[in-house]
Amino acid sequence: MRHHRSSTLARLLLAAALLVPLGHAWACSPLPSPGIPEPDNRLPVVFPVVAVPATPPTVNGACPSGGQYANHAVLPSLSDEDYQRLFGAALPPTWLAERAYVAGEQVSFGAQAYRARWWTQGEQPGLNNWGAWEAVSTGNGTAAWSAARAYTAGEQALYEGRTYRARWWVSGEAPAASSAWQEVQGTTALGSDLPQLYLANLYRQPDRYDLFLTTRTATVQTPAPKRWEIRADGVTVASGTTFAQLLNHCLPGSNCTPDYSWSAVAQLSLSTLDGARYISVWLFGEGEHGRPTPLLYNAFGKSINR
Repeated sequence: MRHHRSSTLARLLLAAALLVPLGHAWACSPLPSPGIPEPDNRLPVVFPVVAVPATPPTVNGACPSGGQYANHAVLPSLSDEDYQRLFGAALPPTWLAERAYVAGEQVSFGAQAYRARWWTQGEQPGLNNWGAWEAVSTGNGTAAWSAARAYTAGEQALYEGRTYRARWWVSGEAPAASSAWQEVQGTTALGSDLPQLYLANLYRQPDRYDLFLTTRTATVQTPAPKRWEIRADGVTVASGTTFAQLLNHCLPGSNCTPDYSWSAVAQLSLSTLDGARYISVWLFGEGEHGRPTPLLYNAFGKSINR
């Protein structure tokens, strides 16, 4: 099912995710319930959009006063790096600026593993392609693509849920948009079958919940996702398989590039989610691995200090 209409809405929804804080660091902020099953119990906790800002506490350990959450939550999907960090093999110890490292030692920085090429101290990993640190794969398979490193012919990288192999030396060119990369078919590295990045917006209306899900725009047509799921406290309570393709047309003679995305819309009864403490959205492609959003604390319309 294709909708030949502008993808401006999709762009606005994705941009909104950058403007809405994902959570709060108050001492009274709730943590995931120990009763939530795998894998939802690994997800970071976020909160609905703030309708009325709270007054920050003046005493350490206290909660904010006043403030209220809206009946709307913005849920960007986990990135490839976050997915590997949460569900893959353990990364090496975190890089410390004050510590000296000898050649061969490994550290992690920004959810990426690095290996020291020589003795180094104070040089941040990932700043350039020729420094003391080189990005490496971890035990969970192919490492996520990094714009900060160079790849030689044959090296592989994970990008937007797909595995790519470099055809020749390349640096700074995203795999999905560069001829220097070739997609590797039939790979089984962790996350290689993830669907594309997406943004979910969840609204609590007086008589229902509304879900709007939109994948990130791409300059080439991508396969439609296979299904979406909504989970309440780690248990699937709703799912769907219908997706519409959004196409941004270019006017004849214009200097623009058409782009594509996929969207899904659903309505759920209040009883589906009102009793849940935590909510998550999952998107699945061809493989068994789904790409989740963070774990939403169900505080629609509630006071922030509640």
